[in-house]
Amino acid sequence: MLHTTKTLLQTILLATLLLPSAAAQPADVARQTDSILALLPQLPDSARIDALLKLENMHDALQSRGRILQMTLNEARRQGNVEVEGKTLPRLASFYYNQLDSDSIFIFGEEAIRFNRQHKRYEDMFWAYDILIRYDDLQGRTISAMRRADEALAQARELQHLLGTSDVLFAMGRIYNANEQWEEAIKCLTESLELFLQFQKDNPYHVSFRHYDALVSNNLRFNRPLEALRFTDSMRVEIGRINQVIPTANTQAMSFMEMHWRALAHIELKQPELALEAIHKAEEIFNPQFGSRSFGAQIDRIYGEYYLLIENYDKAIEYLTRYVNYYEELNLPGTPILTHSQKKLAQAYSGKGDYRRVAEIHQRITQVNEERNRRQFNAQLNELRTIYELDKLELEAVRKQARIRQQSIINVAALGGCFLLAFIVVCVAWNRKRIAQKNIALYRRIKEQDKAVEKYEALEKENKLLKARIQTDDEKTALDDEKTQHQLLFDRLREYLLTDRNFANDTMSSANKLKEQLGTNKDYLYEAIKEVTGKTLLAYINDMRLEEAKKLLDDTDKKIEEIAEMCGYEVQRTFNRRFKAHFGITPSDYRNSGKIVSG
Repeated sequence: MLHTTKTLLQTILLATLLLPSAAAQPADVARQTDSILALLPQLPDSARIDALLKLENMHDALQSRGRILQMTLNEARRQGNVEVEGKTLPRLASFYYNQLDSDSIFIFGEEAIRFNRQHKRYEDMFWAYDILIRYDDLQGRTISAMRRADEALAQARELQHLLGTSDVLFAMGRIYNANEQWEEAIKCLTESLELFLQFQKDNPYHVSFRHYDALVSNNLRFNRPLEALRFTDSMRVEIGRINQVIPTANTQAMSFMEMHWRALAHIELKQPELALEAIHKAEEIFNPQFGSRSFGAQIDRIYGEYYLLIENYDKAIEYLTRYVNYYEELNLPGTPILTHSQKKLAQAYSGKGDYRRVAEIHQRITQVNEERNRRQFNAQLNELRTIYELDKLELEAVRKQARIRQQSIINVAALGGCFLLAFIVVCVAWNRKRIAQKNIALYRRIKEQDKAVEKYEALEKENKLLKARIQTDDEKTALDDEKTQHQLLFDRLREYLLTDRNFANDTMSSANKLKEQLGTNKDYLYEAIKEVTGKTLLAYINDMRLEEAKKLLDDTDKKIEEIAEMCGYEVQRTFNRRFKAHFGITPSDYRNSGKIVSG
């Protein structure tokens, strides 16, 4: 009886501590947290997990939330509580997502996927997938994000899991949106919405507003204002449904966004009266207590585009300038919405006849987009290199395992006779098939890198042409600096080396020979190559020889020893060794893989 009373008193005290005031200071919350944690060992198992779950949610800014989640996970494992463990793993991944802790995100995210798949807790499994996909996309790892999304989508379709399939398609739409592939984004988001509406029939408390919001945004960017307007009507229907199903829901911000999108759609359709009506309704709904400056910025945007439509350029410039400044303060250069608004601002200045400001804005857009494209290219190239290196390591591990297996099989075969000899033949064939598959995968990675480099070079050429159009003569003269001279010297060097395959000539690796041909000095030549490529002269020429050898392997039927000699390698063994060190695959395996891929 005494023990029961003691437990009851502790539970009452715990409940009291779990109700901090809304204005509680962080130090007070921390003290209350420590008090609760001190009681945990004295509580029965069921009360202990309940206390931890409530404690986790007691304060949004609780610094020790990660520690509480880890304690909940440990307690769930100790008690064998599958449901709590399955829910806590993705919550930990989500917590570390907000902390941008890459290692912890992937540790708990991957474990959440494995654990929930094993225990058939698919909703939490797809939640974990969504966290990992969003983080890969956030870090610019588009290929990894799409690979993971494809993996999750295949599982969701196999399981016929409506919500999981819808969520993965929504995540894929988000990836396409970030890469400005509006049509692909709309396809994914539309299918996601259709599946979600099927799921919603039996789960009315789930809200589809985010689907409509994303579809309106993408249709407007894809210049389909009528489709956008249709989805704003659907947004209004969904808001009404939410108010019926969840009477306590606050849908004010949703109604604001509906009117905001409706105004922009009418502006695109050149319907100023309807646009102004929607803007006034959005202003009536707008509440500064929404807690985000972005809502006020949206008012500036729709007013700016409205005044541009009716050719009131002064007002348009006033509102659009305020909107552009807001986004620039967020340090989000080159985002599609900012670029769109900068172009609208340039239109307003053009209407006023201020072409100097128009040129400044377009020059700024070009510079920012060029830098953003360069960053994206470098991020994707680094991602490809990472994937490529991982594939190389995996291939090497497979080869090593194959060698060990082959040796073991040979030893056993010597003792076992003909039966084991037959077994050896089968295993060797299987191993060769796996190695061939890995070689094919490696060949495709090399081709993907080649395409990425070609895309980057085409983009660089387009950017140079665009910059040349908007620059004045004085600006072009100002660009004629040391870096430009390095590039020009490098271009001359590259052209000379490619002429008649001069790079294959052993004397070309001599700076003395090259400086005579190019009319420069040795130190400046080294400096130019280092500035442009980050490599030494010898390393650059060696790379050029290997790239030419790769092309000859792809495009001709010449013998490998003949190709090696054409590219400046007198000893084929040296050529084989350098080719494999550079590409991770031997010349013969590369050629065979290319033939298989091309059919």
